[in-house]
Amino acid sequence: MCALGADGEVLKERGLTVHVSPPEASTLGLVRELVARGEAQGARVMCPVPLVTGGLVEPPVVPRFLRALEDAGCTAVRLPAYLTTLGCSPGDVSLERRALGEGGVAAVAFSSTAEASVSAQGLLQLMGGADAFAEAVVRHGVLLAAHGPYTAEGVRAVTGGLQVGAVSRNFSTFDGLVTALEEHFASRETSTAAAATVGEAAAALHSP
Repeated sequence: MCALGADGEVLKERGLTVHVSPPEASTLGLVRELVARGEAQGARVMCPVPLVTGGLVEPPVVPRFLRALEDAGCTAVRLPAYLTTLGCSPGDVSLERRALGEGGVAAVAFSSTAEASVSAQGLLQLMGGADAFAEAVVRHGVLLAAHGPYTAEGVRAVTGGLQVGAVSRNFSTFDGLVTALEEHFASRETSTAAAATVGEAAAALHSP
């Protein structure tokens, strides 16, 4: 039984034994760990993956993971284990779309590598299309945050290269994403305060 990051804790809570949990909580990190342990060659690995429907495109992380396993000498067995599709229609999120367009959203956080590509696709559809989403993000300075560098890569690919301003360094648990958000907004507040101080000092110098 292999698991990434906090997923292993969930399995343990259900009485299952996790045999492999790689230091880097990513699919490629898992492949590297199997190779390092000498357990890749000849292994038959069942891979629960999403079945992507509803006009969404499967994220590249899935075929990349399966291909990496095969390249390492494994036999990767693909198992569609859960459904990934749009959870609602554009009409169901009119308030959220209005909030984004009017600057009422400070950040959009993407929590996993596999879902980043798919959820970003769905988000763009629900928010009025890629151009409308990008325009709102840029105009209002909305922060895009990602749970690890692979997730950030997926977000940039789907959004046409929009900047991902906060990326968690510890992506074994969601605490890393929360920390990245906290650090970003704390830094922004510090910069704003510093700019205000400089402005006040300049005003004082020019006052009669």
